[in-house]
Amino acid sequence: MGAMLPAGRRGPDGTAVPVSNWRTQIAWTGVRRTLAIAAVLGLFALLTQWIVWLSRPLDVADRFVGPPRSDYELDRFTLTALNQQGTPSFTATAPRMTRHPWIGSLDIVQPELVLIDKSGQRWEANAARGWVDAEARELHLLDGAKIARVASGTTQPLTLVSDVLVVNPDEDRLSSDAAIEVISPGSILRAVGLDANLAEDRILLRSAVRANYAPAVE
Repeated sequence: MGAMLPAGRRGPDGTAVPVSNWRTQIAWTGVRRTLAIAAVLGLFALLTQWIVWLSRPLDVADRFVGPPRSDYELDRFTLTALNQQGTPSFTATAPRMTRHPWIGSLDIVQPELVLIDKSGQRWEANAARGWVDAEARELHLLDGAKIARVASGTTQPLTLVSDVLVVNPDEDRLSSDAAIEVISPGSILRAVGLDANLAEDRILLRSAVRANYAPAVE
């Protein structure tokens, strides 16, 4: 007697399909389905990586690192800066100066400056570092900065000391946001922040003002 086959399990020609062949067909169907799912997931992963690659920041060739190279340098020089009217604004002497290649500003090492205000008074200044904008409108004295009015006639000497002094030579103005000392015969004023008009001998101390007074030495 032949083996009994489950009802309904027949091949394309209507003949009965053995149980072992039917189970093999089911197994292969499952394998193909698994492979199809894996292929879809792999394609999705590749598509995701491609999108990430397209979204990456573009590398800039020869990316610049560090400060720009100076336009030119001067050693042991004396510079007379002119204002917009073509008249001398200030004179600077220093062992070294470099010019910024893009914005035209000047970086000065250990500057020594001479300024003449509109009243004719002479001011002498120095610092560890200096910075001048391209139009010579602002002069920044940095690190141990000092500017002093030279005594002449009835005009008494006056010295201002700070780590930051910003001078506007065209307008005879001086300012600072840092701690500052104002030294004159018989007194020392200390404060934080200052605004001054050099030609008009007018000084405004902004905050934290303290004063020390001592008799002037004859």
